[in-house]
Formats: sequence, C-alpha cells, structure tokens
Amino acid sequence: MVILVNHLANFLTRILPKKREEISIQKGAFHRECTFFCKLFCMDKLHIIGIAASAGTAFSLLPQLIKLCREKKADDLSLPMLGILFAGVALWIWYGVLKNDLIIIISNAISLALNAAIVFFSIRYKKD
Repeated sequence: MVILVNHLANFLTRILPKKREEISIQKGAFHRECTFFCKLFCMDKLHIIGIAASAGTAFSLLPQLIKLCREKKADDLSLPMLGILFAGVALWIWYGVLKNDLIIIISNAISLALNAAIVFFSIRYKKD
C-alpha cells in the first residue's frame, strides 16, 4: 500500500507544470492547484477519448450487477471468469500506477470494485 501511495504522489508531482515562472514560486499550494485543475479541464481530444473509453469499460459491469441484485440469481455467472477478470483488472491498476496514468488507475479501480461486488453477490446468491 505504501508503494502505491508513493507512486501516486510521484504521479501527481509529475503532472503539475514545471515552467520557469511556476518553479520560482516553489510549491505554492494555490498556484499548483490552479494549474492542476486547468490541466484537468483543458484537455485535448486524445484525453477525452481515453476518458470516455475507460468510463465505458469501467461501468460495463454495472448492468450485470443490477440484474444480479434484482433477480437474486447467480446460476448463469461463471466464477472462474470473474476471477480471471478480477486478476486482469488488478494488473491494469498496477500497470497504471507504474505508468503514472490516472485515467487507467481510476477506471480500473471502478471496474475492480464492481467486479468484487459481482463476485460477492454471485457467491451469496449461487444455488448449490
């Protein structure tokens, strides 16, 4: 967990601009915050496509989770498939941390949470 926090801290320091006038302020919290939000809201088309794609992927499991909770039946779900998906998403999060890519980290964290909920309810509602 400490390694994850360190990687996240390194990522945040890397995405903040490092222009001469900003370096002279030496970590002024207000200035760094403003530039971070400017970067967040002034994105190019590539980042917008990446965010849209990752949001679609992250929330793709939501309809399955809703159906599972409404019907309280998990006979048709494959737990090994969910386990493999869980491992793959966890590896994507690790990759995002190593690459310092917040879009990959957040979208796959959402997928991991939804996947964990599906596994929990699948075990709970599975008939023996």
